[in-house]
Amino acid sequence: MGERHRYRVDVRGRISDGYAQDKFIHEVKATKKQGLTRQLKDIIVYKTEKKLESHLYVLPTTKLSRPLQAAVKAGEFEVHYLTPEQIHAAGRELGHW
Repeated sequence: MGERHRYRVDVRGRISDGYAQDKFIHEVKATKKQGLTRQLKDIIVYKTEKKLESHLYVLPTTKLSRPLQAAVKAGEFEVHYLTPEQIHAAGRELGHW
């Protein structure tokens, strides 16, 4: 999954769920519905500045909002679907629990 990474967009400090320098940044979300949040918008800004790929990992049952679907269609995120067990394992690996 890569290492967690601290970064800034404007005045906001952020910590990614995964990062590989000069390659990618990613976020893991275990939610029923996922919108294009300020956090995800900040990832778009950061990945564009640093010329990174961005990956969003969600559950197969997660419903993506229309704005997030549009961002995916525009190539802002590559979406990957993980089982609850895989999400939990990723969280353990990243030190979330």
